[in-house]
Amino acid sequence: MTLRGHDRVVYNAVFAPDGKRVVSGSEDGTVKIWDMVATRELTKLVGHNDTVRSVAFSPDGKRLVSAGMLAGTYDGIKIWDVGTGTELNTIRKWPGWVSVCSVAFSPDGTRLASGHRYGTFRIWDAATGDQITSFRRAKTLGSNLGVAFSPDGQLVTSPAGGSQQTVKVWNANTGMEDHRRSG
Repeated sequence: MTLRGHDRVVYNAVFAPDGKRVVSGSEDGTVKIWDMVATRELTKLVGHNDTVRSVAFSPDGKRLVSAGMLAGTYDGIKIWDVGTGTELNTIRKWPGWVSVCSVAFSPDGTRLASGHRYGTFRIWDAATGDQITSFRRAKTLGSNLGVAFSPDGQLVTSPAGGSQQTVKVWNANTGMEDHRRSG
């Protein structure tokens, strides 16, 4: 199956929790929700000024988050109502231009993790858009190409970036690197 409809490169696509829909983000600045049964576009979300680098459904499938990268003016992380296509919130609470490369909902849907270019991570309240914590990985160049919560929502992980061949794990509440070992 091939879903066609974006005008430029698609950077990210993920399934809804029910497996019946897919959301995609593109360089054309749009977010599209696709029906996997009818293999057609359900909704086109417009609100980003440029490339949408990352998209994710909330665990209940009722909201989605989109974020991207834009040279010049940055337009934030956007939270959408999937049923209506309405933009619920835009998070723009950091100084200057910041490129968000990855976003994810916590398993309970109350928080968002965002991975920013050049190593900054932030945890946000998904309802208010308030920042809960932020932290940096080691000072290496490279984008945070993926960010994810653990199933219990207590940890967040991402590739270490740059030329490192490692994955980092942090406490999602404190931003401190997690050093626990499983046995």
